[in-house]
Amino acid sequence: MDDVLDNGDPGMRRTVARTQELTEAQIDRALSDKDVEVRRAVVVRQKLTEKQVGRALRDKDPVVICLTAWNQKLTERQVGKALRNKDAAVRRAAVAEQKLTERQVDKELGDKDIGVRRMLVWSQRLTEKQASRAFDDEDQEVRGTAAGHQKLTEQQIEKALADIVPSVRGMAAGNQKLTEQQIDRALDDEEPYVRRMAALKQELTERQIEKALHDKDRDVVRAARTRAMMKQYLRSDEK
Repeated sequence: MDDVLDNGDPGMRRTVARTQELTEAQIDRALSDKDVEVRRAVVVRQKLTEKQVGRALRDKDPVVICLTAWNQKLTERQVGKALRNKDAAVRRAAVAEQKLTERQVDKELGDKDIGVRRMLVWSQRLTEKQASRAFDDEDQEVRGTAAGHQKLTEQQIEKALADIVPSVRGMAAGNQKLTEQQIDRALDDEEPYVRRMAALKQELTERQIEKALHDKDRDVVRAARTRAMMKQYLRSDEK
């Protein structure tokens, strides 16, 4: 294998980097390879040391850097370096796959790239203050993702249920923290998608199931029937 990494043609070196378990020394050699595909392969397929991750993050090829942020475990300092990268793809990878500090999350909530902010609210756990910032974002997907994937306060859920964009209200309607009154509100929404999400995701009361069974939208009715059948099954199982 050493001979291949030193003297083999690029195709063979790529194959070795992709398919073989390399030693630390062999990974070092692969990271120095002139062929960019070899370097890309090694950061995806091999487990790098902290020092090797640092080398990969300094690579001239932005794809190598991006793949490193996606596939390797970065230290807090290395995450910070990736978040300072001018290439938005690198920052997206870092917020998607790495554990950010509270301070780093604060900073990335203000990133100019929409994709970074979307990845952030999908992958990171936000504080109450950070979730409030996400709800004020100009991008509806950022607001919607925050509504569906974050632990929210009752006040934040209220704000999401009142959003002008139906997809944001729909994501909020599927959040597991809704009160009975908020579920009622979602079931009364003018948009079928919002009502569907409430019927599909929420633990409905008998009254709410009956209401959903008479909805004009067939998908809402189907979801309500499923809920009714589940409740009936659980009751019979208890007996």
